[in-house]
Amino acid sequence: MDETNEAPRAAFTIREFCKRNRISPNSYHKAKSAGTGPSEMRIPGTTIVRISAEAERAWQQRLENPSPEDAAAIERARKRMVAKATHSVNERDRKNGRRQRNAA
Repeated sequence: MDETNEAPRAAFTIREFCKRNRISPNSYHKAKSAGTGPSEMRIPGTTIVRISAEAERAWQQRLENPSPEDAAAIERARKRMVAKATHSVNERDRKNGRRQRNAA
């Protein structure tokens, strides 16, 4: 069947969703853990996860016009990422300092 004659897809895998929305799977999972990802459909008794076209549209709408709760969740996730990055830099500097002292 020609692609132009196919009915629109009703649901997408996580990989398809990420490709359609130009985000990495890692970013998708971070958004889900922060509570800002799209709604998922899970098939009972399996590991199959799908995101409906309606859930995709609702997620895009929330990104464009975040509710106060979503804005707060986004800000909390941003602060966690900044704190984690700062910790990583400090840890690297601490280890580099130790190597320099040991080399002397």
